[in-house]
Amino acid sequence: MGNGHWVPAPGSLDFHHTIQVSQLKATPDTHIHYSIEHADGSTQVIRWAVLDIAMPILFRPLRPLIIRSFDEENARTMAAVKKYAEAHPDGIPCTRQPSRQAGSTT
Repeated sequence: MGNGHWVPAPGSLDFHHTIQVSQLKATPDTHIHYSIEHADGSTQVIRWAVLDIAMPILFRPLRPLIIRSFDEENARTMAAVKKYAEAHPDGIPCTRQPSRQAGSTT
């Protein structure tokens, strides 16, 4: 399971996921960054990812299978993010109000 995400700047989104694959005694750890830019009537979605896979040497020949699964999911996610961004050319709508911290007077 992932441990969350945050929005570091308008138009970008970062994820950090650490996943336990018990069958292979593997722990893929990934950091993924998306940025969405609108220009000339089109939308550009940029993604970079860092994938680290800790696993016993005995199972390392299976590492390409894990990487292929990540590649397939990344392609699916990129298409979904691009479709959503293009449907909202004026920006992603805010769906909830920020919560106030305890003791805040604003």
